Amino acid sequence: MKRYDGVNDSFGTTTIKVFFQVDEYKGSMMYTIGGNCKGLDALPHDGMSIIENLETAKFDDMNIIPYDDDSWFAKIFLTNDFKNTLEYDVESEAEFEQMVVGMQIIDFAED
Repeated sequence: MKRYDGVNDSFGTTTIKVFFQVDEYKGSMMYTIGGNCKGLDALPHDGMSIIENLETAKFDDMNIIPYDDDSWFAKIFLTNDFKNTLEYDVESEAEFEQMVVGMQIIDFAED
């Protein structure tokens, strides 16, 4: 980002990037949220906050497919440096959250 004013209130669209990793398998997803939220308020606070944004997300070296039943939380696909894919069934929201290794606000466009 070239410029970010986290001090003054302003409505706009925030682009968030979430990074995942299991062993050497990695991936990231980007999505946008709108409103008057900046800094930590804009970042997802739990696994469901991330899952709720899958429909509009863009993925890099990964994919997430939420399950509709109660036996599993989601299926996640991550990629290593050799382009091998890890397919992993995530049992719970807590397990999903433990795969998150970083979050970053990468853009803010004021309305």
